Amino acid sequence: MAIDHHGLEMSRLAKTAIVADWPVALDHVNVCVSPEAVGENCGRCEKCLRTMLALIALGKLNASAAFPRRDFRAADLTNLEIGNAYQASCYRDLLLPLRDRGRSDLAAVLERKLAPPTRLSRLVRTARTTLRPVKSVFKAAISR
Repeated sequence: MAIDHHGLEMSRLAKTAIVADWPVALDHVNVCVSPEAVGENCGRCEKCLRTMLALIALGKLNASAAFPRRDFRAADLTNLEIGNAYQASCYRDLLLPLRDRGRSDLAAVLERKLAPPTRLSRLVRTARTTLRPVKSVFKAAISR
């Protein structure tokens, strides 16, 4: 089996711009990796957020029917976790275009997310990950 990759020379933002300039594709683009959102975009997973941010940077999210929201606030990025170097590169590419669109609030959150982790932030992340299962058990016990 051969795998053929097309468009490797283009950034994700450049590819998104091509889709955004085609109204039919813009209304039907499906990028979601959430198992709960079969056949549609959840608007919450990392890939949905990344694509929505790119569309905001291009001034096209409000024209797309493919996502449950037409815009979002910086607070909506609170739980965003940038998991690898490719994702980090995609988000770095969005910083200037977001600022140019007047969305410095979103660019500032991304810059904080892209900054190298401090010892305290690593400790907090570890604590959250460790305590998350305990929290759900505690909530279940209280709701009985």
